Amino acid sequence: MTADRSSRARAIGRILGAGHVLQALTVGRTRSEAWENASVGVDVLHALSMLLFAGYSENYRRLAALDALVAGAWATSAWLAARRS
Repeated sequence: MTADRSSRARAIGRILGAGHVLQALTVGRTRSEAWENASVGVDVLHALSMLLFAGYSENYRRLAALDALVAGAWATSAWLAARRS
């Protein structure tokens, strides 16, 4: 992997990480059903987009598939938690 591609991958990872932190803070502070549902939707869309990316990119296939798995797990756990409350 070239240095340019590696720096782009790091930048994208940081942006996605910041988005996860912002999402968690927003849902954690508001505790509203609408935000919880939106959070589940964001995680589902994230998982689907990573599955598409995994199918497209040979270089990042394993990483994108792992990210899709994690996002899917977060969506599932958030959905289950929302159903319990």
